Amino acid sequence: MSDHFDASDLRTDLTDVYAFPALQDRRSVLIMCVNPEATPGGDNIDPRASYEFKIDSDRDAMADIAFHVLFSGPGDGASATVYRSTGVDARGVGAVGVPIGEDAPVSSASRVRISEAGGYRFFTGLRSDPHFKDIVGFRNNFQFTGHDPVADRNVFGIAMEVPNEALGAEGSIRLWARTMTMVDGAWVQIDHAARPRINNAFNLDDADN
Repeated sequence: MSDHFDASDLRTDLTDVYAFPALQDRRSVLIMCVNPEATPGGDNIDPRASYEFKIDSDRDAMADIAFHVLFSGPGDGASATVYRSTGVDARGVGAVGVPIGEDAPVSSASRVRISEAGGYRFFTGLRSDPHFKDIVGFRNNFQFTGHDPVADRNVFGIAMEVPNEALGAEGSIRLWARTMTMVDGAWVQIDHAARPRINNAFNLDDADN
């Protein structure tokens, strides 16, 4: 899915969510991207936030497995810790569950650093925005202009390669992502994403969002 510019704080504005099989058998890749105006060395992520993948493995629309990513700081010098939680904890927020990757370095624009631990691989850092978005043409009865306003933009990517058994099901799963941050001492959901282009294509004002 892709869904840009529908949160007031771009650092917790989800832009993309992807899930697909990895090159190795019985492994999968989960990716979320945030911040449609991420910049090299910039204040690209919120160290107060929890960046979360939620997985429903039994079709009841409630999370059974979750991966939460928390950062130590806002820029390229930061590190990330990834938590995996199950059951009731998977419906929680922040540092819940078991750390499966600790102090993973954030990659800079020029240096890719991938962390590996316990059968998991993890990357986070600045990437070129992968999305083509002719939103003017989309809203004009699909009379496309050919102009891509995100072609020269970056996003901040969070990518995980995980064993399929860590997703909690042999069959299909339901996946969504959300960003949570502290507001006046309480966790508040800033953005969530699962279906493509709902907000920025159909919800055109703050009331709809």
